[in-house]
Amino acid sequence: LEARDGQEPFFLQLSYVQPHVPLMADPIWADYYAKVPIERGPRALPEPPNEQWEWHLRFCRAHSQVDQMSDDWVERGARQYYGMISLIDQCVGELLGLLERRGQLSNTWIVYSSDHGEMLGDHGLMAKFNFYRSSVQVPLIVRPPGGCAGVARDGLAAVIDIGPTLLDIAGAEPLSEARGRSLLPAISGQESVRELLFSEIQKQSRREGSPIFRAVRNDRYRLTIETNTGTPCELFDLQEDPDELLNRVTEPGYASVLAELAEHIHAFHAHDPII
Repeated sequence: LEARDGQEPFFLQLSYVQPHVPLMADPIWADYYAKVPIERGPRALPEPPNEQWEWHLRFCRAHSQVDQMSDDWVERGARQYYGMISLIDQCVGELLGLLERRGQLSNTWIVYSSDHGEMLGDHGLMAKFNFYRSSVQVPLIVRPPGGCAGVARDGLAAVIDIGPTLLDIAGAEPLSEARGRSLLPAISGQESVRELLFSEIQKQSRREGSPIFRAVRNDRYRLTIETNTGTPCELFDLQEDPDELLNRVTEPGYASVLAELAEHIHAFHAHDPII
């Protein structure tokens, strides 16, 4: 950025590896968090309603090293994780400072996001490989040129929406087969651009018969199914149960909700060339 011609447009995609395992923060930030109180999320372990989800949870528990997961073990990891995040925050701040010194901050869009979250002991798990909020909800911060008053939007958005948003900002035509959508309407205060979000997990090769877990959520519910067998695995009312503790998947009163969301999953993947 120091060396580039300030008169020419530029695009920079900067991908930090951290925060990531091994959980080992910069020493300065590790010291900063050494005695900071660490707030824990929901600790209740998932209760699998069927063998399909039990199979997947066994993998998650093994990957999470649950045999070591004492409160102290999780807390020490969280301190390092937060230190990594603060180092990224510091680096982003240095970039913003450079843009400001070069007079570019007033005409540069800045988008910050991540590819996945981190369980950090929530539901007795670490890492990712599940559809709990701690794993799938990621930051999405958009700063327009010149900045603006801070505002939080609670509408649904996906990482795949970032590309179409940048194309829209540049005045380019949208990609015809892209599933992402421009977030400019939501950024400008209009309604959310999405009604549904989709996620997928496959841990093995995409050979025929490998378990495929897919999830969909709207502004209230999240459903997980194993699509090879059509087995519903999780259904949460995110409005009444934001910590995702009460799995409603076997409750008759939620049958219509389950059927509607399952149909959305099938429709979304009906033309998926991978299957």
